[in-house]
Amino acid sequence: MAARQRPPVLRPRGPHGPARARPRRGVRIPAAARDVLNCSVFFNELVVAYAALLDGTRPEFADPAPYAEFVRLEREALRDEQSVRHFRDLQAELPPPR
Repeated sequence: MAARQRPPVLRPRGPHGPARARPRRGVRIPAAARDVLNCSVFFNELVVAYAALLDGTRPEFADPAPYAEFVRLEREALRDEQSVRHFRDLQAELPPPR
């Protein structure tokens, strides 16, 4: 019996429909989420989901942290002098606004 064929997980699309000569593969991530932590979480979950798909199971992900926890951590960072200094140094390296 022949193995069951599955469609690809990501189907490349060109600007005008299905890709032909030069397929495009990519994921659009909003600029606000394009940092190391968010990208690493995204790609880790992508690999977990793909592995589960190959195994024929459902992926299992940890529950996201509550928003209140995020706010607590941000407030804690604002009270930490080293953290504040770090972001002031980053801000000083930015070009002036136009």
